[in-house]
Amino acid sequence: MLNARSYLFGTIHVAYTEVWDYVSDKVKEAFDEADSIVFELKLHDPETIETLMRCKNLEDGMRIRDILPFDIYMKLKLYMKQFRQNLYQWSYKKHSNSKSNAKKHARHLYSSLVGDWETKKPVWLLFLLYQISETFTMEKRDSAPMFDVFLAHKALNQGKRIHSIESPEEQCNPLTSVNDEQIVFAINYTLSYLDFISRVREARNQNGIENESISQTSMEDLIRRYRCGDLEESIFTMKKFAHSGFSVNPEIDVIAHQIDRQIVDDIIVKRNIRMASRIQGLLQSRPSTSFFFALGTGHYLGEESIINLLEENGYFVSPVTDDEEILGYLRAAEARGTKFNELWIRDVPEDKLQISISMLEMSNSSCSNFVFSIYLLIFLLMVIFYS
Repeated sequence: MLNARSYLFGTIHVAYTEVWDYVSDKVKEAFDEADSIVFELKLHDPETIETLMRCKNLEDGMRIRDILPFDIYMKLKLYMKQFRQNLYQWSYKKHSNSKSNAKKHARHLYSSLVGDWETKKPVWLLFLLYQISETFTMEKRDSAPMFDVFLAHKALNQGKRIHSIESPEEQCNPLTSVNDEQIVFAINYTLSYLDFISRVREARNQNGIENESISQTSMEDLIRRYRCGDLEESIFTMKKFAHSGFSVNPEIDVIAHQIDRQIVDDIIVKRNIRMASRIQGLLQSRPSTSFFFALGTGHYLGEESIINLLEENGYFVSPVTDDEEILGYLRAAEARGTKFNELWIRDVPEDKLQISISMLEMSNSSCSNFVFSIYLLIFLLMVIFYS
């Protein structure tokens, strides 16, 4: 049976400076206590980064204009030009005392965010469009390490062992059910959405109206929701398009949402199955090791989440409580007279033996004190094993 405590923790791909100061001490204690840290990929490894960069780009000097229909390519090129202008305008506001610094900063941002867009494979161009935000209000976003990279270097500095739950090759080819024609369709649809958002935002700015309805999909809103534990599954799907009031026509919208469901199934659901299986493999092969799994938050949300998959396979996943002691947990439990061999065994077949230990519920916490609700995003993998 397992005799070490392990944790599941949800991350988002933003600069660590956006969230680290808001992270609960419980999370930091759990990270410090763990023996091994597990990420989706070893993003601190130069070889991993090189593999990812290489696999996302077109081969043999090809460019995206050689693949996309001419009208969609021109639409994309126009949007990127507008995006670059938006960056310049934002940078000029931040560096009003120096136009040369503003221009230099805007060029650096554009290059780091979308500078190589013309060499991206269609699927990675689509993901790039998904990630683009037109609002840049965070000074350190373009310079500070990403949250998961920061955690990886923190783990290295503490002498912890680092594992990856996936290989670069697996992440390089994430879509298995979406064909090339559907990806081109999705690129065109997303460009239409981004153009719609841009026009709405411009009109509201001219009329002095705050963009409340379209701010739901901004990076700032995502970070705020993450800090406050207010993330939900719909944020990671095209439901956000509908929330903004965007529509091409009913027939096109239906096709777009069908493709979105396929994409979500490929990059979330199917990967959840693979991740849950590998989490079990690590736990069972190293029963005395305490793991801290730092994986994307989207993999913990919804009916087909990693959490539900682990529970279906005999694991009891419980929230860490606000007042629960992390450090020295096993010693404290022993002092309270808790014995981990006193287990509740369900009436199930022997080959699916399911063992569980219950935990206290978490108290409510203010988002001003915690990066998110621990109940939602940090979970304790209890002392469970099935034969």
